[in-house]
Amino acid sequence: MMNEFKPNNSLEEKLLAVYRKEIRIVDFLEILFDSQVIILADRDVDITIPDTNFKPLAISSPMNFNVLVAFSSIERAQEALARYPGYPCAVVVDTAWFLQRAHDNVGFALNPGWPYGFELPPDALQQLLYRFGVKEYVMRN
Repeated sequence: MMNEFKPNNSLEEKLLAVYRKEIRIVDFLEILFDSQVIILADRDVDITIPDTNFKPLAISSPMNFNVLVAFSSIERAQEALARYPGYPCAVVVDTAWFLQRAHDNVGFALNPGWPYGFELPPDALQQLLYRFGVKEYVMRN
């Protein structure tokens, strides 16, 4: 892991602003859900068509739940490519498009292994998807 974290884009500038307490986390999450991120996948993904037959990188959280993984820039993802050889393709995707397909029991991790990132447990991810209109709320019996 690199200890130095210089922002590579506006999303990373906003992420640092959260850590500096210059913006609220909920405001950053709204920006994130409207941004693009880098995911690692088992194969190249054609994002111009509804291609959902790929496997994105998911890892086990230290808090004992699985998380879908994304990175805020290609520079963050490059280091992870070596750690996860089964996921050789770095793909730029819309965050909302990527996360709306998350199963209810899966969380989300941004920039795992880097000093600036975070994890959302499954229930928090689902609540945010509903809050930001990424997913429709479905009543369950």
